[in-house]
Amino acid sequence: MGSFAGRKFISVLCLLLLMAGAALAQVPQTQPQQQQPVREDFSDAELEKFADVYVQVVEIQQQSEAEMLKAIEDENLDINRFNEILQAQQQRQDAGEIDATADEMASFNNAAQKIMGVQQETETEMKQVIEQDLGVDTYQQIIVAYQQSPDVQQKVNELLQNRVE
Repeated sequence: MGSFAGRKFISVLCLLLLMAGAALAQVPQTQPQQQQPVREDFSDAELEKFADVYVQVVEIQQQSEAEMLKAIEDENLDINRFNEILQAQQQRQDAGEIDATADEMASFNNAAQKIMGVQQETETEMKQVIEQDLGVDTYQQIIVAYQQSPDVQQKVNELLQNRVE
């Protein structure tokens, strides 16, 4: 697999997983003009737990990505071809317009089914980690604060940097 193709596929997966994580954490999609007050008074312990949970979630996502890539490779599909068919389907084109053979479509559908299963398992595992270690409400509040508060963002970044080094 070419590194560019792999990175492109992984970035698509990361986007999907982040969307799943946001849905899982029930992060509201607020309009800028309707922003809710942002909680910024998290204790050091809450931020420490958040950093620990984040590291665990990243590990879960990395394992999930590897499983998804394997599902595609197990179906003898090239990553680029899988993405082509996926993009065409998202644009509601039929297989004839993308010149996919029946075998390619069968392989694509098998891989897609496996990927959906991995995504469901990933969401469940992430939810368990979040609920067990921090709580969904606190996790959600810290994510929102991280996105909107430079102070919270700096504190979380420092904690994460200490865990990566």
